[in-house]
Amino acid sequence: MPVRISTSYFRLDVGENTRLDGEGFVLPTLQTAIEDLGHRFGHAVETLTARPATPYEADLLEVPGEWVVQVLRVSYSTKEVPIHALEAICAASRHTFPIGQAVGRDQF
Repeated sequence: MPVRISTSYFRLDVGENTRLDGEGFVLPTLQTAIEDLGHRFGHAVETLTARPATPYEADLLEVPGEWVVQVLRVSYSTKEVPIHALEAICAASRHTFPIGQAVGRDQF
C-alpha cells in the first residue's frame, strides 16, 4: 500500500551528470552519495503542512477524500549553501515518522 511520494531537487552544480541525475533510489544512501561528491551537510530545515490531497496525490496514494502531510526539507552545507531539497507527500492516515537518536547529539 503506498504511503509516500518523495521527490529530490538539487542545484545543477551538485547533481548534474552525476549518479544523482536520474530516477529511482540512490544507494547506499542519498546523503552518502552527496558527500562522496565533496559536499558536507551542516543542518536542515523542515516545513510540515497538513492539507487535502490533490487529485493526483489522492489517486497515487489511494486516499480519496483524505488529507496528506507535505514535508519540505532543505539541507544546507557547512558553509550555509543549500545542497538538497526533499519534498515528501505522505498519506496522513497511515504514515509514521520514526526518529533515531544520533550519536553525540542532544537528547530528546
